Amino acid sequence: MLLAIILIISILCGGGFYTFVYGAAGIAEAALLSLYVHKKKTLRIPWSGFGLAIAVCGVFSILVPLWAVDGVMAWDGTVRMITAGLFFLLIMQEGPEISSFRRITKDFLHIISAVTVIISLILSLIPATRDYVLVSGRLGGSFMYPNTYALFLLVSMIAGLAVISGKIKHKSSRLGLALDICSVALCLVGFVLTGSRGAFLVAFIILVLALIIGAVRLSSKSAKILCGGVAVALLLCIGIGAFFLFNKGMDPIRLSTMWGRLLYDIDALRIIASHPQGLGYYGYYFIQGSMQSGVYSVVNVHNEYLQLLLDLGVVPGLFLFGTLVVKLVKAIRDKSENRQGIAVPLIITAVALHSFIDYDMQFLPMVMIALLVITDGDTASERVRNVDIKVPGQIGFAVLAIIAVVFFGKMGLCDLMYVSGHSEAALAITSEHTMALKDIMISSDDETALLAADSVLSHNKYDTISNLIKARTFFSEGDIQRFIEYERKAMETSPYDISIYEEYLTLLDYVVDQYVEMGDMDSAAYAVRCMQEIPEELERLRDRTSPLAFMIKDQPQLSLDDTYVNMIEIDINKVDFQ
Repeated sequence: MLLAIILIISILCGGGFYTFVYGAAGIAEAALLSLYVHKKKTLRIPWSGFGLAIAVCGVFSILVPLWAVDGVMAWDGTVRMITAGLFFLLIMQEGPEISSFRRITKDFLHIISAVTVIISLILSLIPATRDYVLVSGRLGGSFMYPNTYALFLLVSMIAGLAVISGKIKHKSSRLGLALDICSVALCLVGFVLTGSRGAFLVAFIILVLALIIGAVRLSSKSAKILCGGVAVALLLCIGIGAFFLFNKGMDPIRLSTMWGRLLYDIDALRIIASHPQGLGYYGYYFIQGSMQSGVYSVVNVHNEYLQLLLDLGVVPGLFLFGTLVVKLVKAIRDKSENRQGIAVPLIITAVALHSFIDYDMQFLPMVMIALLVITDGDTASERVRNVDIKVPGQIGFAVLAIIAVVFFGKMGLCDLMYVSGHSEAALAITSEHTMALKDIMISSDDETALLAADSVLSHNKYDTISNLIKARTFFSEGDIQRFIEYERKAMETSPYDISIYEEYLTLLDYVVDQYVEMGDMDSAAYAVRCMQEIPEELERLRDRTSPLAFMIKDQPQLSLDDTYVNMIEIDINKVDFQ
């Protein structure tokens, strides 16, 4: 029951998005696995391409902090990957705990999801809790994010329909059947209220796929023709709908979101090409400014495949993708009855498709469900090897479990303190936690902010706020050369923030006046030349800016206001006149 409790708690606790949820789950999984090994004195090792891919990703998650953009935040990614790996290893074992968990997930996921819909609808009516479950009027549920919550409900509906189909076939209790039907109906209500266009499209594709698979598996020729005809009709509907949206118009906000996602993907591919070794967790967030071609700031790229390549690198990412494709093809071809008909390939396909347009695997319940479905049927196959664990091995396993518990506990508690707004407490646990230090910079006095900036820059040179604090400090000390150096670094990491350029010009204008007043014309001329570089820099930025950047809501400002253009001209005249 412990695994089921972990799943339910993670569903209810922000959809298991935060690292502290992963940390708590990791502690429970490490303890459970250690107890299992001690009791059974054996360990079932996945002996397949997918199992090896998970192991490779786990190893890379431990290594990537060594070269990550931010070697401190990268360990949060390690917590997430190792937690997923431990869960994968656990569900490959034998025993009543594992089999019970698989049965509960298959038979009751739609009921659990229906309960979250009911709770969310109730909370949405209460002003004090409305914002926890609604995002811009859309139902985010316990995930607090409509798009992934929509995928969760879609998966639950597929699983629920498989249960209903089985109960009808075996003529089970009418009461239980009624409960299942009501639960799926509630999931459908919640699904619609999420307003997730991407999930709606995926659901439509899943319906087409279900009809195609049904047509292939049915023995009746007329039934095959009927299913095939309906599938073709639905595909035509998708094409006509797409044509209408692109030619008859879609509201500007929705178009902005679509073009924005495409812009993220294109820029991410460019980053992956230049950093195939991976950036580490949060690395994309910090480095994106130096390589982006439009105005945006996102922690995740809204594409799980690209996100994995960004975080862990090309080698583990492509390895895992390849094994997933093999798994999906095998699931679609499988005709065995013990896989609840076509539910398994449909769920895998739904998750695989939606992961192209959102960051679903950042949510622990989706990771758990995906792994459960992908490994369905693997535990009793030739793809698992039993390894006997002798006493020394059991001791070693216990030691590793203790290390894991300490690691997960430290990282999870630190994240909990940060997420709950207690940044100082988070820093007491991890003194170089970048995001907590950024909070301190914003809310503290100049001296404390400078110490925080120095701490961040010691392991992350891409943080704009830290570079700006350093620049302002050097300006106040009269070290103009270092001021220029750090201001330029801030411009590199946030090139579309026009306020940085304006601050830079304003302070250099003051510097020019001071040098002219002192009669130091060489230094004044140098400051003016630095000012003259800014319009040229903005012109180069314009050249690298994607056309997509002008099709989204936040459009780039690539020229200076007349105030600053005139300021540069006046300062040029001051130097030339002298």
